[in-house]
This record gives sequence, structure tokens and C-alpha cells, in this order.
Amino acid sequence: SNALHDTIAQGMNDGTRRNYRNRIARVIKHLKEHFPEYYQIGVRRLTPEEIADRTRYYFNQSEDLIYTGLNVQFFMYFLSSTDKRRDGKLKSHEDVRKYRDAVLWGSKIAVYRFLLRK
Repeated sequence: SNALHDTIAQGMNDGTRRNYRNRIARVIKHLKEHFPEYYQIGVRRLTPEEIADRTRYYFNQSEDLIYTGLNVQFFMYFLSSTDKRRDGKLKSHEDVRKYRDAVLWGSKIAVYRFLLRK
């Protein structure tokens, strides 16, 4: 378990993890506001134990995506609806890539946690 946690933690600091969790939270908020039907099946509430488990890096978030069977179309809707900054300029490719990286990272954490339960 510790070896697996070390593998997950390797090469990433808490600032990056927190940034990823905040990006995932923005995706979840968008689903809740714009696609409530998908929110009901694509997002799950976290248990207090999950939130308290520091190896999951939830940083007190209360929800997470259900990564298995994630409908990429809804993620693409999110990206296209948030492609502009407040000043009206397009967001950078870098910002869009970070959302992709955040979701991939979140799914990796979920898979590792699933494997630990077996």
C-alpha cells in the first residue's frame, strides 16, 4: 500500500494536485448546472472516510467524477463553454490541456484506489 502510494505521489506536488482537484470540481459544477441528468449518473458523493484519506488527495472536496464510462461528450461541452476568459479572450491551449490532465489524473487515482481494495 505504501509503495503504491509512493508511486501515485511521485513527481507531483500538492499545489498541482489541488489545482487538478479544483479543475475537476469546476467540471462537476458545470455538469450540475447545465446537465443535471448526467450529473446524477456521472458524479458521486464522497464518504467522510474518502475525504479524510490523504492518499486520495481530495483536499476537502465532497464529490468526484465517476471515471468509468465517463461520457467524453459532456467534458467537451464543458471545455467549449469555458473557452473564454472573463476579458473575452480565448483561453490558452495550456489551460485546456490542464483540464484534460486533471481528469486523467483523477481517473488514475480512482483506479489505484480500486486496485487497493481488491
